[in-house]
Amino acid sequence: MIIPFWSMVTLGTELIVTALVYFIIYDAYTRGIFRRSMAFGVLIYEALFNITYMISRIIQSSSGSSTKILTPYDSGLAIFHGVFSLLMFFSLIVFFIIAAREYARGNQYFRAHTKLTILFLLAWAVSVLSGILFFVKLYLL
Repeated sequence: MIIPFWSMVTLGTELIVTALVYFIIYDAYTRGIFRRSMAFGVLIYEALFNITYMISRIIQSSSGSSTKILTPYDSGLAIFHGVFSLLMFFSLIVFFIIAAREYARGNQYFRAHTKLTILFLLAWAVSVLSGILFFVKLYLL
């Protein structure tokens, strides 16, 4: 099966977004510097491109224009990834807004909320890994 160009681009950029999210949080946690411009740039990019792409794929698959028939497992994985990724995106928005406000006040938000930060990073990883798994199942297996 031929992998659609935009699927490859979105996968690659999602890995870059993930690296940036981890870097922003790591840097804020270790150095106490919240990279506000980078954080909100990531949010804007994620909203304009990756979320838009996911929505277009949902519309394409629901209209029947998709050429591959999904197994029940693949459909479940797609639903899980789509819903969980949107939940994580909205969580990232809230997390970054609160962090930006707290760091502006001189509070080290991520250090003060270590367990929440670790939980968020693990959940973000599940979201990204479920997308990678879906990509592999859809196009490479």
